[in-house]
Amino acid sequence: MSRRTHLTRAASLRPIFAIALLASASLALYTGSPGAAEVAWQPPPSFAQLDTNKDGLLDAAEIAAFPPLAEFTSRVDADKDGRLSPAEYAAALQAMKTG
Repeated sequence: MSRRTHLTRAASLRPIFAIALLASASLALYTGSPGAAEVAWQPPPSFAQLDTNKDGLLDAAEIAAFPPLAEFTSRVDADKDGRLSPAEYAAALQAMKTG
C-alpha cells in the first residue's frame, strides 16, 4: 500500500473515530462519573466517628456530615430536640436498611 493510499484511508476513518469518541463520552456522562460502578459499598460511619464534639449527641452539623442520615432524622428523633442519641442513630440506620 502506498503512502498516499494509507493517508487517504486514515483520513476516511477520522469520522468513525470521532463518533466513537463522542459515544464513549456520552456513555460516561450518562452513567455518572467514570468508574462509578466500581465504587465499593462502604459501611455507614459509627456514632463515635460522627460525634466530633464528643458530647454524646449528633447535632445538625454532625448529621450533615453523613447526608443520608438527614432524611431519616425527623422520623427517628424521638424527643424532637433536633439531635440524635446513639439509640436514635441506631434506629436511623435500621430505617435506612428497610427504607
